[in-house]
Amino acid sequence: MRNKNRRTGVAMIMVLVMIVIFAALILTVVISSSAAIRRAHYYKDKAVALQIAQAGLQEALYKMNYENYGWGPGHLYPFGDGSPTININLPGFSAADYATVSVDTSDCDTKLVSLGRYRGRTAQISVNLKGYAKLGDSLHSETGGIPEAFNKHTIYATDTVTFPAAPTGINIRGNVTAPSITNKPTSLSQATWVETTIDLSDMVLFETAVCAFSLPYAPTFDNTFNETGLLFNATYPSGVDVNTLSDGVRFAAGVYYLGRKDDNTAQETFLYSNETNLFRANVVIPSNAGNVTIGRYFKVDLGKNITIDKDITTTTSNNDFAFETTGLFSLTSGRTITGNLVVRGTQLTLNNNIQGKVMCDNNITISGGTINGDVLSNGNITIISGGTIKGSVVCYDTSPKIHVIDISGSPTIDATSSNFDAAVYIHNSSSTQSETVIINGSPTIKLGENQRAGIVVVAGTGNITISNPFNLNYPSTTPDQFAIVNYSGSGNVNITANNLTLRGSIYSYPGITLDNNTQKITGILVSGGPVNIGDKTTIVYDPEPYKNNSRVYKGFYWGRRRYVPVPGSWRIIW
Repeated sequence: MRNKNRRTGVAMIMVLVMIVIFAALILTVVISSSAAIRRAHYYKDKAVALQIAQAGLQEALYKMNYENYGWGPGHLYPFGDGSPTININLPGFSAADYATVSVDTSDCDTKLVSLGRYRGRTAQISVNLKGYAKLGDSLHSETGGIPEAFNKHTIYATDTVTFPAAPTGINIRGNVTAPSITNKPTSLSQATWVETTIDLSDMVLFETAVCAFSLPYAPTFDNTFNETGLLFNATYPSGVDVNTLSDGVRFAAGVYYLGRKDDNTAQETFLYSNETNLFRANVVIPSNAGNVTIGRYFKVDLGKNITIDKDITTTTSNNDFAFETTGLFSLTSGRTITGNLVVRGTQLTLNNNIQGKVMCDNNITISGGTINGDVLSNGNITIISGGTIKGSVVCYDTSPKIHVIDISGSPTIDATSSNFDAAVYIHNSSSTQSETVIINGSPTIKLGENQRAGIVVVAGTGNITISNPFNLNYPSTTPDQFAIVNYSGSGNVNITANNLTLRGSIYSYPGITLDNNTQKITGILVSGGPVNIGDKTTIVYDPEPYKNNSRVYKGFYWGRRRYVPVPGSWRIIW
């Protein structure tokens, strides 16, 4: 009897234990299920908040690009009223569920940040925009977005784009937009063709910042050396025979010899290097001269000549340094000038090593050597063979004068250390003149971060003729500079090279012509006039600048602009 009761008690305990265990399991399942349901709702609400943030971002981009785009008040960057944020309610959601989109300009890139809200949950997404638009800038400012003309186009023109009547070698890959397209080569191309009227005001403008330079004018002279060998200065107001002084100046047979003793027996240092000097007879620095340094203004008048047959030293710091003559300036081939070479009044021919920049108010011809700085002229610049220029080649003027930069041979123009806007550059603010750049040779042109383009003409009439293939190197592997810019009222960019392979874009306010030679351009043609395409032309859209550069392209502003996200810059912040 006792055994039976004992077994019954044990069974009851076991039942109670099982009940407790099952109750605990059920409670665990209920709690786990409830937590899973809450997590599911949480992530669902977060996902919806993220979708609201994404939709808000797209809506904000639409407002920036289309809905609030305009010219007058009320169309201010970024959202039409100049405010840094905008709240966007989406159809089908309550008033409490919306996106707040704001502009972040805290670093060099413009960033849109969208915060989505749904049932108390939030999610945030951001994306960088192309262009350096800052709060308060107009939508049409240079830094606001990118010009529509650059957006996935291979050709964008305000006038007719003409192809050959029976094309056999045309290859166009990208968008072509123009009012009319003649002989559209659809069977030979992978292009999207759009014929629509393009207002000239929609075209981009090219802005130049650094183009001017000036040469010094004749100052008051410390020393005057007359035509008979007399020196006049503060010490010798009545004049003194230079051949009685130990000053490195010798006068003989109507010629001043610098760096020689008076009796021509030995070298002697030229002592007037830091003074302004006027000579009224021919001046020669002979090959057997002593130390000659020219640090300030040095003038030879009355049509007399300057001949330099020795390495000399000049200055890179004095702003009143120059050689001036209306006669001949002769620098013997192969001689080195340590410092700048500044010449006024006459033409300049060089095959020398110049350890500074070269400036001249007249024509410059270069046939070799190395110039360690910019080459600047108010006349023409002709490069007729090889050599290296470690700077920009620039013609600048404000007066009605024709300028030509003509490059033949295979020189290297390395503008990476130059502050000028282009490597090869003509700028004439006089609207009546015709300015021309001709590439007859095969130069190598290197750009730095300061350049806005490779070859530029800014003038009333500009003509750029590329008659031979050339190499254009950018500071990065994905260029944000145009290759060629002709920003003038009339004239053309003409490319007549055979087998020209150019990675870069071409902009011409008047028009662009490519001939029937083989041309391959990876980039964009943008024209304010007609575009004529030759029979063996390949133009391929280059996506890399848009993928890797925030600003596409330097130096351009105005025109119809768009705010485009930078690929790969999307970021989600839960």
